[in-house]
Amino acid sequence: MLSKIESLGGKVTSVSTYEKKRLLDKVEKLTGKLPTVYRDFLLYFGSTVKFSVMVLLKSLEPSPWADKKGYDAIEYLYGLSNTNDGYTLFEVINTYKNDFNMELIPIALSSGGNQICICIKGKKKETIWFWDHETNPAFDDDGKVSGLTLVAYDFKDFIDKLVVDDDTSPSKAIGGYLDF
Repeated sequence: MLSKIESLGGKVTSVSTYEKKRLLDKVEKLTGKLPTVYRDFLLYFGSTVKFSVMVLLKSLEPSPWADKKGYDAIEYLYGLSNTNDGYTLFEVINTYKNDFNMELIPIALSSGGNQICICIKGKKKETIWFWDHETNPAFDDDGKVSGLTLVAYDFKDFIDKLVVDDDTSPSKAIGGYLDF
């Protein structure tokens, strides 16, 4: 899984192992213990992972923002520090904590400011979701979902769904944050 991220241009940063562990402990004081595979990703890469190619994701269910073939663009994966620029996991947790009631945390940025999130509590723990940031995200007591689209059953499955965009067609999902 880690080699797949590297094959997409993700690079390991020079953040020390001590610093990565310290930052992960700080995150888990906010969130509780994170899923093991996701923790391993954070400890390995440390910083925000930006790709050297355009990366697309084909979810289990197409998001409202997906292109005609069902793909969404992934801008980058949030990390513990920001040596690669971009937002850190701490910043997005703080930004969206009221939207998600700490049941979900953003793990990646998709086109248009939408978020890819991991569920950290409840029956859907470890599942990965696309959040259309113009809707209110929620799971009700019966497990029904609102404002979210299922991406993958766990973090490894999510990484396995990432592909390089070989098509330069303008009809593809276009990366970038839109600020209205």
